[in-house]
Amino acid sequence: MNEAALIQLVRDTVFLVFVTSAPLLGIALVIGLSISIFQVVTSIQDITLTFIPKMAGVCVLTLFLLPWIVDLVSRFTVRLLSQFAVYTQ
Repeated sequence: MNEAALIQLVRDTVFLVFVTSAPLLGIALVIGLSISIFQVVTSIQDITLTFIPKMAGVCVLTLFLLPWIVDLVSRFTVRLLSQFAVYTQ
């Protein structure tokens, strides 16, 4: 395996991880920020208040985006296995 092929493989893998995890992390960030602003406004200082809405939001978004994520990962896997000869040299 030459150096350029390895760098491209790592770049594609990191990009796939970023693209598939960014929406889930984004919804967790938005929900957490919204709950934090609500806590500041109402003076509720409960640490555990953010966990259930974040978990629910991430679960709902995961169910919604699961076909897209599976499609991206399966296309990446097929491309990786089709170029297996390049990586074993």
